[in-house]
Amino acid sequence: MASGTEALGKGTVFSAPWVSRATAFGILAGVLMVIYAVLIGPLVAAYGEVNGAIAQSTELLDRYQRVIGQHSALKVKFDQVNAAHTQSGFYVPGDTD
Repeated sequence: MASGTEALGKGTVFSAPWVSRATAFGILAGVLMVIYAVLIGPLVAAYGEVNGAIAQSTELLDRYQRVIGQHSALKVKFDQVNAAHTQSGFYVPGDTD
């Protein structure tokens, strides 16, 4: 009866133990790459897209808040210009034909 190492070496394709270890490592690396490509990669990409959308929405919100902050000052200025324009005499009251 043969010992464990002799039996392992005679019926396998690999002639040396380091070859079988290297092959196992290669298979493991390939499986990990497939798992990353199928599961982890899309999650990372989706997370990046969500972060971009959040950043864009935050920027738009900041712009809208600045416009809202300027609203009262712009309305006062508009009313002043409109009153000055109406009183200038170039404004023709009444309906147009």
